[in-house]
Amino acid sequence: MAMPEQERPDYYGIAKIRSSLVHFLFGKGFSAFAALFSVVLVIRELPISEYAIYATLHAMVMMLRLLTSFGINATVLRFIPDTRVEGNNRAAYTLLFGGVTLRAAFYIVVVLLLYFVAGDSIAAMLGLNGFEWAYLIYLVTGFFRVTVFFYVGALESLLWQKQAQYTVAAANILKVLLLLFLIESGGLTLLNVIVVELACEAIALVALLATSISSWRKDPDRHAGDAAVLRRDWRRYGRFSFWAYLFNLTAVLNGSAPNRIIVAAFLGPNQVALFAAVDRLAQFVKQYEPVKLLMGLFRPVLNSRYKKKSDFPVIMGLADSMFRLNLVVLAAPLIVVAVAGENVFDILTNGKYVSGYKLFIGLMGVLILGSMMLTLELLVKAVELTQIFTLSNLVLSGSVFVAFPFFDELGVWALVFANAVGHCLAIGIIIVYLTKNGFGIQFSRMDIGKIIFSTAVAIAAGTVAAGALPETWWIISVIVAGMVFAGSLIMFLPFNQGEIDIVKRTLQRNEAADAH
Repeated sequence: MAMPEQERPDYYGIAKIRSSLVHFLFGKGFSAFAALFSVVLVIRELPISEYAIYATLHAMVMMLRLLTSFGINATVLRFIPDTRVEGNNRAAYTLLFGGVTLRAAFYIVVVLLLYFVAGDSIAAMLGLNGFEWAYLIYLVTGFFRVTVFFYVGALESLLWQKQAQYTVAAANILKVLLLLFLIESGGLTLLNVIVVELACEAIALVALLATSISSWRKDPDRHAGDAAVLRRDWRRYGRFSFWAYLFNLTAVLNGSAPNRIIVAAFLGPNQVALFAAVDRLAQFVKQYEPVKLLMGLFRPVLNSRYKKKSDFPVIMGLADSMFRLNLVVLAAPLIVVAVAGENVFDILTNGKYVSGYKLFIGLMGVLILGSMMLTLELLVKAVELTQIFTLSNLVLSGSVFVAFPFFDELGVWALVFANAVGHCLAIGIIIVYLTKNGFGIQFSRMDIGKIIFSTAVAIAAGTVAAGALPETWWIISVIVAGMVFAGSLIMFLPFNQGEIDIVKRTLQRNEAADAH
């Protein structure tokens, strides 16, 4: 039986959130530094031809992650908080461990079928002829990467941030150390980069299994509740999984991975390498933008709040605050690259892809639109209206076809413009659908405008400073732009006092909450 309500721990209360946030920020901080370092090392050190192959393999695994999910990811992440709030820990842990097992099994089955039925055709389409060995090894790497990705998300839904984040951070740090060792030993090759990634992903999965099983055993309430509820409500879970997977399938041509694969299929290796290098840097920013970064913490809180009170305006307010915070964070790299892009990309890419800074600015624009989509996705999943994603994602996927006639004239920029158009249309569709179903979308347009204005003023100030200073002093122009941006935000304050107070209360030590 589930625990009586008065005896249930507050798994998603302020004390738990604050405790998780500390581990989350420390773990993600170390992981972000190590991940960026490894991305830059690979971009700088691999020859352009080998980097093009590596980028294509990486995109292939990202596509397989989507195709082999079968809605399991979304269902586990959505319903673990529900079962925990209800005091049904048996069901929550069944979702965790059963979900990991199913996720891994589906990847193996699908990949084996694709490899034996159409492996050669896929390799030829992606321009991997002559690199069949790399293709095969990276499929194995993908198994560990996909499973780790799912496992981390599931642990985040339990607010087990310590177990999730420190494990991933340690694996990323190990990857950096191994890459540095190889560089000092003679340089990076495609083979040793792939082997390093395979080893680090495998170690991360084993560590996640060990730490999560240990935490489960230490939970005195792990046997509370009844996992049979998962069988009784199978229609609900099945329906959610179906729509979530359909959402994935309809989005199969939208995003970083399909963009890279399309470039690999239609453009030459130099364009593939350029786009992939810039896209990897943009995707790194995406991975650590607040909406994405805090999703593991924010999603279960949002779902549990709506589960308890069904108060949409409350979660809408939280989503609005998160989106504005996201804009502020995304503005930082946008300002830096807009002011001193050539210098920054010369350092990051070892002079290989300096011209990519303009493309990065374009991708940042798409990323901002994507952050709006991600915010809306959280709201839609909280109210369980995921069927709208079928239409919105078809629009997103279909938008890439707009790029095809313009590849000869615009190159990779054709994809940037097509992605931007698709995101605008999809955002409009979701907002209209939610509004018609009684869930009014109310973003703070005035505060969003303040952030946009502050960004524009900062870029203008940095550009003026760059024109007045010697080229070698470019860092000064970046500092000027940063100071103007910070000053403008302080002056106009795009966050209200209530939002600031919530952050303060969350971060401050609260003994009463801890005792509870």
